[in-house]
Amino acid sequence: MPRALLSFTVRAQLPEPLAELRQIAMNLRWCWDARSVDLFRWADPELWQAAGGDPMRLLGMIPKERLEALTKDRSFLSFMHEVHDDLERHLRRPRWFAERSDLALRSVAYFSPEFGIDAALPQYSGGLGVLAGDHVKAAGSLGLPLVGVGLFYRHGYFRQELNVEGWQLERYPSLDPAEMALETVGRVSVDMAGMPVAARVLKAQVGRIPLYLLDANSTAEGRSTASARRSCSASAASGRSRRSARRPRCSTSTRAMPGSWRWSGCAPSSCGTD
Repeated sequence: MPRALLSFTVRAQLPEPLAELRQIAMNLRWCWDARSVDLFRWADPELWQAAGGDPMRLLGMIPKERLEALTKDRSFLSFMHEVHDDLERHLRRPRWFAERSDLALRSVAYFSPEFGIDAALPQYSGGLGVLAGDHVKAAGSLGLPLVGVGLFYRHGYFRQELNVEGWQLERYPSLDPAEMALETVGRVSVDMAGMPVAARVLKAQVGRIPLYLLDANSTAEGRSTASARRSCSASAASGRSRRSARRPRCSTSTRAMPGSWRWSGCAPSSCGTD
């Protein structure tokens, strides 16, 4: 069966009169702004439901004929301009922190393995992610100079189902950053136990707060990560062969965070001998 060697996503080009739609969709503030949600629902109610309430998916699904009709709908265009202007005021309006001239704080980096902003950015699996997402939203409302830093999980939430024999099955859908409210803003190299791991930096704008997610699974970064894992495995195997005369002490585990960052085997620090 033929297998694709490379896949890519092309973002739909909106007509110029509708350009503000994408700007609104690319800022995740829409997820807690009722008027923004009403705007996207107005664009196409049925497709809004089919897109799971995700504006970026919606914009890629609306047919050309419907887009052309929206460019001639004065009521829709007027409402779109209102929502866009409200977003711009939200981003520019001075907040509580700006009035605290007595504080020397210039920037705060908030690190978390999960950020629960909205289901359209499925990078969380529980309370920790939701709490981190609420902190980001609250920091924006207060005007705090906060920057979120986390990981991008390629497979997001897994889907569960039962087969005819009653066994539970899991499916991990593959997420494409090009289909989400994310943009590539750079690349970094992170040292992990002496091994360099390259990662692409994806940026999500959450109101006033930038959220940076590290993606080590793109083509070039994936080779670097795989190389680091092979080197780690080779070192562990070499160490085990030298200690073959002694009883090993090693715990094996699989950590399934919401995505493809899954490690199966023993961590170097947990391997040893009694």
